[in-house]
Amino acid sequence: MTYYVLVSFVSLIVGIVIGKYLLTSKSNAAKELYQTREELESIKAKLKHHLSQNVVLFKQLDDSYQKLFKQFGETVDDISTALSDTNRPNGGNTPNSFELLSNREMDNLKEHTAQQPKDY
Repeated sequence: MTYYVLVSFVSLIVGIVIGKYLLTSKSNAAKELYQTREELESIKAKLKHHLSQNVVLFKQLDDSYQKLFKQFGETVDDISTALSDTNRPNGGNTPNSFELLSNREMDNLKEHTAQQPKDY
């Protein structure tokens, strides 16, 4: 009979130790889960802030490019108008230097394409 009491007492002690260990590991896991959730929420907030800043910066970049291309377009129009007025003193009958350059380039291109050797 004392043998059964001793086995029961040892089993009770072992059960208490195992229960305490499981309870401690569950509370540690709960703490770790809570910390991980807080860290995740913090990272989400930082990412959301970062992406909203990127949207604002890309909008500003887009506006700047639109202004730049508008300025280029106006400048090209002004320069082409000024060049066409200054380069055509005979009422527009003589080609300007840009047209001469393009004609020369076209002639050179035609010569080079005509002289290419054939691959046999």
